Amino acid sequence: MDKNVNYNMKMNSKKCLKIQNELVDNLNVAFNLKNTVIVLWNKYQILLLDAEELDRPITLQNFHIVSQNTDFEIHQLIVAKHLLCIDNEGNLFAYSLNIKPTAAAHKRSRHNFQELEHNILRVEWYEDLLFSLQLEMGKLYLRIDEIKPNDNVFLTLKSISKNNIVNINVLHLLSVKKMDKCILYCYRLNESDFDNIKHIFKEKKRLSQPQFIIIISFDKLTLYAVLVDLESNGKTLAPVKILTCPSDIYSVTAMKENVLNLIISLTSGTVIKQPMNINFNTPNIAHLNTAIHKLILLNDEIIYSDGITMWVSTNTFSESDAKLRQLFARCIKDFTYTDGTGKMVCTTYSKLLYTFHIKDESCYLFPITASDYYSAEHLFNNMTYLHRIMEEVEKNDGIIKDIKKEENYITTLALANRQDIMNEIIKTGVQVYENYEDILKEGLILNLTNNLSEYFDRHSLYFLIRMAADTPNNHDVLENIFTDSKIYVAILSEHKNIKTICIKVFCDQLQTFNIAVPLRMAKLNITDLCFDIKIVKKIPKVLDSRQNLWTALYSKQVTLTAEHFIKTNFTSDTVRLLKEPEDSIQQLLYKTCYKQYGHLFRITKVSEDFLQWSFYIKLQNTFKEVLQNEMFYKAHFNATKAKFLLKEISSEEFLNSRKHISLMVANEKLDIEILNDGFSNPLSRSMIKVSCANPLIALCLRNFFSNLVNNNFSRHNPGQEYFNLFKEISTLEQIEKGLKKCVEERLPFKDFFKLYEQFQISLCETLV
Repeated sequence: MDKNVNYNMKMNSKKCLKIQNELVDNLNVAFNLKNTVIVLWNKYQILLLDAEELDRPITLQNFHIVSQNTDFEIHQLIVAKHLLCIDNEGNLFAYSLNIKPTAAAHKRSRHNFQELEHNILRVEWYEDLLFSLQLEMGKLYLRIDEIKPNDNVFLTLKSISKNNIVNINVLHLLSVKKMDKCILYCYRLNESDFDNIKHIFKEKKRLSQPQFIIIISFDKLTLYAVLVDLESNGKTLAPVKILTCPSDIYSVTAMKENVLNLIISLTSGTVIKQPMNINFNTPNIAHLNTAIHKLILLNDEIIYSDGITMWVSTNTFSESDAKLRQLFARCIKDFTYTDGTGKMVCTTYSKLLYTFHIKDESCYLFPITASDYYSAEHLFNNMTYLHRIMEEVEKNDGIIKDIKKEENYITTLALANRQDIMNEIIKTGVQVYENYEDILKEGLILNLTNNLSEYFDRHSLYFLIRMAADTPNNHDVLENIFTDSKIYVAILSEHKNIKTICIKVFCDQLQTFNIAVPLRMAKLNITDLCFDIKIVKKIPKVLDSRQNLWTALYSKQVTLTAEHFIKTNFTSDTVRLLKEPEDSIQQLLYKTCYKQYGHLFRITKVSEDFLQWSFYIKLQNTFKEVLQNEMFYKAHFNATKAKFLLKEISSEEFLNSRKHISLMVANEKLDIEILNDGFSNPLSRSMIKVSCANPLIALCLRNFFSNLVNNNFSRHNPGQEYFNLFKEISTLEQIEKGLKKCVEERLPFKDFFKLYEQFQISLCETLV
């Protein structure tokens, strides 16, 4: 045990230590200036070392072992006044950094951490305050606490403020708890900082008390920011989205020059300098020479590592003065800067511990200069070598072209995993037409998928797929990405594939791409369709020289429900074709069977009178204005159908209950009326009744009118009550008794059907 830590090498300021005791995982390193403690830790082990010991030969006695095997798995560790840890379950533990033994210290085992809080996602220690994100009972809170020691060992949390964070996008990300995707950063604002950034948060007040800007993320792709002060407690904070990145964010750090800047590093090797002033929308972006596994900001220098090499970047955001220098350390797992000693402390994947001064020139690797090369005039003395050089130049040109293709392929694979970005770039919609001539009236450049004769079939519907790419600033990039790509469309109904289409995309069609698809509906009688639209791109020779990879660059599903199949053109039904028989096929079969076998069998023609299913929608007092909303129809249908429905539904006869509307959805008839007798049932003056023999169509149209009447429920707030709970319970009890009676007494179906309609009307009564 006396050889657990060996001192191996010392050269100028460079030291390399070999840790030989058994480790369960590679070590991370953390440091705090106030107590000058260096912490080496992994999932289950924690070692402490005083930073002043780095200048002397280190032995086992220099280390203080906090835990050789903790009872929990450490997810995050912070060195503050005390040692703070979060496990994978979100529990916050604390350990007093009282290395010297005292009477109080003997009361507790050194392996015994204090459990202070639960449901913690991320913590940050800033200006002797503990900032944390807490997910509790489905709500997200930003906590600010102080750590108060009862003695030298036992610690308690003193709450300063606890505010609720409300944002639909943030709560959606938190539906799956991913602690490793959380980012939390804090910075205190002075008066000039606050004046520069308050336009971002739409703040009009002046700085009256210390304000903190809190940067948070829950997917390492999108950053949000909130402003909070120590006096606010129990308030609701609305995060403002400040940045969305194409790859994972590693860290966020504040840098104060003339103004406040956020330095955001991406794991792909990109560093973003985000000014927090009027130039907020023009960030400065720099691309480093390698990926980022660890990065810290030291004055005007950026020190980073990709896990193999370690680099120092100066003047990073200046194209002319930027400079990169490589350090000698290799296979770096983690590193930190000790302010008191001015040294870097690095851990590696091979149990090595490096320490060195960042200003020591001997710690840098020097690039090969021109004097290290042999002059070409002494090496090449004839044309043969010149021709070989030209051949190599041509080969390099080919390699450059291949590299550009590979760049496009890598960009394609990256965007294929960011459908949220692709949905912002490409907008897709599908509209239904009864006549091909109505599509031509739109004045669009069309791509036809079938023979021209199939676009003039009176038994067909025509679907216009409209795709538009919003690429004003990145047209050249997307042109390279969409080269050699194809649009694949699958038309599905009840999980059955009805039709598939595949069209090649040309570069000149990127801005707008319109596809007209005919579909013969005579025998289908379909009232709902799903269009599965994908843009796929081939990446050649991925697995080997003969096998290609197809990736879905963009994917979108558009569902068309029953209201999209409402027929507006009935004139075609009055046309009589002389070549078609007067009787239908069903009628001819019936006549043939009756003539041939009527003397042997009693043939009964089944009536086609089906039961009408009805659904109801409660109307508001202003329902007439809502039903006459022309913009709603135009947003959902093409111009012809929108004009037809607006004319029918907004007519005075229909609105005043003097007539009902009959619509054809596919081959089904649908009746719509407004109940408004005003005597037998006062509630009936505020209901729409939708009836059809097909209950699925009736329900679908009922939902359509519900969205129309309630304006897609945009006026309703979260937590708003929609029905009276006591009336609802009473209604359910009555329906339960009625159902029980139908079952026990075996009443006819008509009695059950009356009960079903009574339930719907009673349900409307309970609506608030």
